[in-house]
Amino acid sequence: GMFEPYLKGFFVHSNDPTHIRLLKSYISSPDKQFVASTIQAIGRCASNISEVTETCLAGLVRLLSNRDEIVVAESVVVIKKLLQLKPKGNSEIIMHMAKLVDTITVPMARASILWLLGEYCERVPKVAPDVLRKMAKTFGSEEDIVKLQILNLAAKLFITNPKQTKLLGQYVLNLAKYDQSYDVRDRARFLRQLLIPSDTGGHLSKHVKKIFLASKPPPIIQSVFK
Repeated sequence: GMFEPYLKGFFVHSNDPTHIRLLKSYISSPDKQFVASTIQAIGRCASNISEVTETCLAGLVRLLSNRDEIVVAESVVVIKKLLQLKPKGNSEIIMHMAKLVDTITVPMARASILWLLGEYCERVPKVAPDVLRKMAKTFGSEEDIVKLQILNLAAKLFITNPKQTKLLGQYVLNLAKYDQSYDVRDRARFLRQLLIPSDTGGHLSKHVKKIFLASKPPPIIQSVFK
C-alpha cells in the first residue's frame, strides 16, 4: 500500500516468533547474535531441505563479501559444513568463492576462503594455483591471519600439485621466512621442514599427506532456539 516504499521488512505482529520471520530480512539486523543465528538457520535449511539447498548456498556465498566480520565468520562456518556434508558437486561454489578474493578486504573472510581452497584444492586444480599466485604478490601487505592461510594453501598445493606449484610454494615460504610476525615465521619454518626436509629431519615428512590432507569432521551448528 501507501507505506510500501518506506518499509524494508513487514511483519504482521511485533511479537512474531523469530522462526516465522523472513530470514533474508535479518542479515542486516544490528543484533549480531541474531544475525549469527539467522545464518545458522539458513545452513540448517540448506542441509535439511534439498529444494532450497542451492539457493541457500548461493546466498551464503554472497554473504562472504559482507563487511561485517560476524556475518562473514558465521557464513564460512556454515559453508564449511555444507561442503563437507556434500563432498561432490561443489566445484562451482568453490570457484565462485575463489573469485571473491579479488574484492573481499575483510581479513577473516580472505583467510576463510583460502582455507576452503586449500581443503578442496584437488577439486579445483586450475583455480587454486592461480589464487596462490595472486596471494604471493600481496603476501607482504596481508594480515597475519591471511598469511597463515596462504602458507596453508601453498603447503597443500605443494603436496597435491607439485609439478605446477612447487617453485611457487618455495617462493611463499621464502617470503614468510623474513616476515615480521613470529607466528608466520614459525609456521613457515615448520612447513619447510615437512615439505623440504633436511637429511636429518625427514621423519615426519613421510607422513605429510596424512598430516595435511586428513579428512575433517563437519562442524555441528546447533540452533539456540531449541
